[in-house]
Amino acid sequence: MVGASVKETISSLVPVCWWARRRVLRIKYAIRIFRRRAVTHVYHGSPLTVRLADPLAKGWYDHDWPELAEITLLRKGRLHEGARVFDLGAHQGVVALVLAGGSSAPGGKWLPWRQADITAPSPG
Repeated sequence: MVGASVKETISSLVPVCWWARRRVLRIKYAIRIFRRRAVTHVYHGSPLTVRLADPLAKGWYDHDWPELAEITLLRKGRLHEGARVFDLGAHQGVVALVLAGGSSAPGGKWLPWRQADITAPSPG
């Protein structure tokens, strides 16, 4: 395919750091032009409103989620009332919200951690 060979040729001539910088700029541009909004869906049986702050969040959270096996296991007795849930790499904090809220852990606290504050929810 001609297009692939042209890209391969260019990539062999251009420094790797240039390609990395180009990728970062493309991601920043996609985030900058993304229309941020809040959506409400059912995640693991829990209705939640999630703020979509970037295209990745749209792909992950702009639809209902079925219940994952891990969530089912935790809901069947691993979480007790008032449990604390640490969600490392939380992105939007959906998993922490599902585990700490509703009937899975009444009175629970969720502690999401996300390095980029564009997507991190406020602690609740």
